[in-house]
Amino acid sequence: MKKWIAFLTSILLLLGFTISVCAATEQDHDLSVLTEEIVTASNDLFLDKLSREITENDVDFNNAFKIYVGTDLFKTEIDDVEEIPAAFGDDGYIYELPIYLDGGTLIVNIAKGQPLNESVEFTDEERQEILDNVGKWQVTALKYYDNEIVDYTTELEKRTGILTENAVLVGGLPYFRYAVALLPDENGKIENLVPLSDVPGIENISTLQSDSDHIYNYEEVKNYINQLPPLAEDQAGAYGFLNVASAKNSFNNMLIIGGLAILVAIGLCVIVIYVKKVH
Repeated sequence: MKKWIAFLTSILLLLGFTISVCAATEQDHDLSVLTEEIVTASNDLFLDKLSREITENDVDFNNAFKIYVGTDLFKTEIDDVEEIPAAFGDDGYIYELPIYLDGGTLIVNIAKGQPLNESVEFTDEERQEILDNVGKWQVTALKYYDNEIVDYTTELEKRTGILTENAVLVGGLPYFRYAVALLPDENGKIENLVPLSDVPGIENISTLQSDSDHIYNYEEVKNYINQLPPLAEDQAGAYGFLNVASAKNSFNNMLIIGGLAILVAIGLCVIVIYVKKVH
């Protein structure tokens, strides 16, 4: 079970995800059937870290966040928050359920079982379990934060100074990896991006900030990341901006290269004109 949960955790990190800031109180599915599994798995994995055993009374699915997964929004033309659900498809989402326990937070990821990945080695028992759970909701990952309350709504309010129910959280984006909030303007257009956790090297894109240290212009961030050199296959999960040029330097380099290209073009034109006059 532990090996299966660890495997699915790595898959979800690579897929990327989007979270509505409001808890998913109107769930499309009855997740309560997973209560016993959540309680058992949580106590088995974290009994030595928890202040006490988790019970069914600690599990409140009204706190669950709906998370859209599997699409790099930076590679799309989507600019309206209402377009996001369609971009991920009917099955392109998971739920993230926080369980609060004596000052700590246990995060439970709930996702539909995916088809068997033939490139990964499994035991016969694990293989059969995967096949039996394709398309079914199941616990796929658990993580415990000791002495820390993980609440995306509170974190967004702390970083922006405002409380909005219109924001959409997106994770798995290149270089950010973990959840960021997309803030729409009054017309629903995606205007700003707010990282909800510390990102290594984030100061390298400080020139893309909008109104404060934590708020970034979405289009500028998107354009900056899309013009970075493509990642190698072993860098698919690149995290942070420590090893990339700063946004300012990158922009200046683009101007220099563009300027040189123009000068070369002018030079060639002058040579062609000169040659024609000589002949």
